Amino acid sequence: MEFLAAGIAGVASHITYFRRGEHHLYGQYYFQGFFVIFTLALALLYFPDQDDLKASFLSVGRLSICYLIGLFSSLVIYRLILDPLNKFPGLVGAKISGLWISFRFRRCDGYKQAQKLHEEYGLFVRVGSSDLSIAHPQAVEALYGPKSKCIKGSYYDLTKPMVSMQTFRDRSQHDARRRIWSAAFSDNAIRGYEKRIKSYQDKMIALLQASDGTPVNITNLLSIYNFDVVGDLAFGKSFDLLENPGSQLHWAVELLREGLKPLAFLFPIWFLRFMTKIPFLARDWWRFIGFCRNRLIQRMKESPDIPDIMSVLLAPLEGHQPSEQEMNLLVGDSQLILGAGRRVLITTITSQIKI
Repeated sequence: MEFLAAGIAGVASHITYFRRGEHHLYGQYYFQGFFVIFTLALALLYFPDQDDLKASFLSVGRLSICYLIGLFSSLVIYRLILDPLNKFPGLVGAKISGLWISFRFRRCDGYKQAQKLHEEYGLFVRVGSSDLSIAHPQAVEALYGPKSKCIKGSYYDLTKPMVSMQTFRDRSQHDARRRIWSAAFSDNAIRGYEKRIKSYQDKMIALLQASDGTPVNITNLLSIYNFDVVGDLAFGKSFDLLENPGSQLHWAVELLREGLKPLAFLFPIWFLRFMTKIPFLARDWWRFIGFCRNRLIQRMKESPDIPDIMSVLLAPLEGHQPSEQEMNLLVGDSQLILGAGRRVLITTITSQIKI
């Protein structure tokens, strides 16, 4: 009877709680809570009568399994039969779990796989338990246009509590941060950036001239140029890659490159966040976060002659020490400059060279 009750409790917890709202931010807490409850139940069953520990463990284990069977059975039935997204075509695996699309993208060829799915199923394809892939031409205006009521998806919560202008899902927060950022792209600010990056342009041109007809890996050269530029704009200090173009890349640059690779698999956000909580798996990730934080602290102690982007972002602090929330935002914005800024620069320059 107790096993049936545990199964019913699992079904009830899904219907009344897990089926509602977003839960991707709490995966580690659910895991920890389950472990704590399991341990407490084991202690309550074992210690009063000093019963056999193995028997107590098996009893609690069976109850836990029954609870999980009830929970996931309810979840699967809902996603297969009752979910509103069932009216959209897609494979059964996609209805059950977002990990299905990650398996489909296992060769890091997501754009090809997405095209195949749309060729087979049409303009709207269900690619996850709560995800659609849309290829309708009018979707751009409907989803991203000025009249859109849509908000950013849960993927933007990947780095929470560290956030940036890009990752704010609340529109009012994004708009407030964008107003601060807008000052970083005024005419005066851009003229200042031109002065800052001129030395890097001169170094890159000098390297091209020094090649004297020898073939140059332009992809690598543009990459290290861009890292030096965005490092300067973000922290007032470059990575000095152009000084030694043939040497090994700065370890933080390597981590930034490598850190983007898991995104190619399009893992569910709950899975990615859970992985970042496992020390040996996320060691490099937290090392890079620490690097950005330390560079930011160092930059806050300096006052550059020619303002960088961080000069604008630090201005609202008016000289006082940032709170933990403000620090998370500044670190997030510095990563935004390093990541998004690098891609914009290298795409623009590559296009110019191609033309």
